[in-house]
Amino acid sequence: MSAAATALLLAKLVIPQVAAPIQIDGELDEIAWTAPARTGQFVDASGQLASPYSDARLLRDNQFLYVAFYAADEDVRSTDAFTVTFTGSRTVTMRFAASGKSPNGIRVARDVDGSVDAPTDDDEEWLLETAIPLASIPFTSDGEVTATISRCDVTKDRVRRCGSWRGTLVKR
Repeated sequence: MSAAATALLLAKLVIPQVAAPIQIDGELDEIAWTAPARTGQFVDASGQLASPYSDARLLRDNQFLYVAFYAADEDVRSTDAFTVTFTGSRTVTMRFAASGKSPNGIRVARDVDGSVDAPTDDDEEWLLETAIPLASIPFTSDGEVTATISRCDVTKDRVRRCGSWRGTLVKR
């Protein structure tokens, strides 16, 4: 595994606290989104940078963890999704689909450049902007949680490609 891939897998991200709640509208136009904690490009099982490109950006306030999931995607399907597993005081797994479907109690808005479930055209990307209640994330008493964020995609050449990021999220 390359040194860059190892660094991505062992990252510790301090999540910036925002002064005002983020509007969940699928647009990252609030000024706070210019300086989020960022996972960087996901890596594949061999530790190489994953393709197609995926990443996540994180912010928080006193009530919510805001996560923007970004996916480059030439054929957006409603079943395409990011999976997040939080491990701390307990383990919680959440799935966020390109369709905008999300776990109960979590606000999600999406932005899709392309057309969902239309395999004959060429799509570009999709983004989900989410607000996850902090109370649903199993932060330990020191304000940390291990997160694994992953995405698999079947490209137009019918090859399944996966990437992920794993690290510690810190809310201090």
